[in-house]
Amino acid sequence: RLYTLLDQDPLSFWPDFPSFLNLTHAQDRARLESIVQEAIDGNDEPDIEIRVQASGGNYRWFKLRARVFRETGGRAYRMSGNIQDIHERKQAESQLKQNNLQLESLNAVLKSNQNQLVQAEKMSSLGQLAAGVAHEINNPVGFICSNLHTMLEYTKAFAALIRPLMAVVDPAVDPATRAELHDQTEARLAGEDYE
Repeated sequence: RLYTLLDQDPLSFWPDFPSFLNLTHAQDRARLESIVQEAIDGNDEPDIEIRVQASGGNYRWFKLRARVFRETGGRAYRMSGNIQDIHERKQAESQLKQNNLQLESLNAVLKSNQNQLVQAEKMSSLGQLAAGVAHEINNPVGFICSNLHTMLEYTKAFAALIRPLMAVVDPAVDPATRAELHDQTEARLAGEDYE
């Protein structure tokens, strides 16, 4: 089965540790040597995931599990184990990581867009509020502006009435002038509509 998994010819490949180490990916060799040393030193059931080169030159992922057999004194005298092809799982994990990174990136873009939409909505609401306030201010201002001319005319008319009345009650004005101003004011009041 080992020859089949590794796609090796039984006549040209001897399944010992140096041969297996030679087929191990350069980035995984130090870890493999370390785990074997740990097994010799006391880890009775080591396992590791590494890349191993097949006969075509391509690397595949494998999970190695071993069991260390010890003498009565604790010295390791034998190690046996199994090898499991996990290449498809590793590719799926890699794809899942890439998908997660893409999703995180898209999520960041969505959050940014959501924040922009919230800001745009706030600005829209602020614009509507400003338009409402402007409308509420413009209505009375418009009313006042449109009636200023009429108010000016009324003020002039009242001023024309008040001046003679002030003279009528002024003790410095002689009585004959006062009587004449009184008559003129009554005549003017009779001819005007001040409602």
